[in-house]
Amino acid sequence: MKIYLVRHAIAEPLVSGKYKTDAERPLTEAGFAQAQMVANALKAVGARLKLVISSPYLRAEQTARVFADNFNCELIKSVKLSPGVAAKSFIESLVAYQSKDELMLVGHEPDMGELVSVLVGGSPVFRMPFRKSAVCLVNCEEVPPALSGNLEWILTPDLISGLVQASV
Repeated sequence: MKIYLVRHAIAEPLVSGKYKTDAERPLTEAGFAQAQMVANALKAVGARLKLVISSPYLRAEQTARVFADNFNCELIKSVKLSPGVAAKSFIESLVAYQSKDELMLVGHEPDMGELVSVLVGGSPVFRMPFRKSAVCLVNCEEVPPALSGNLEWILTPDLISGLVQASV
């Protein structure tokens, strides 16, 4: 199973006073554009998403919607991708999606880094840092992985933007 892990795109700041809770913060216009750029990059590298699973927080759900719309696939929300939820509890729930060849998880930092660490058999102390809209691919023979999954690559929005500009 190919698992694409994505941190939500750029969101409105909580300190603006417009939002009562962190969960209500939407993406900015730049955030929507950033998510679209990453979706285009995934198409270019041959991704074929079958399912997108998102944190229920608005900014993550909006990021996930960009990918689900671009890949014409189902989007579901999971409270297990909410900030602060233990990675292991979510990974165990992936068994329900074993039939999907390629899926995407959209969540928050530092949780996405912890998910990568657990999937590749690393220490829960190690968390791979995720910039907003960064995406990485972990390939697992089975879920939850009995052995380590393979970290295939990670792309940041800056890297994608640089590659696009270099190809013009």
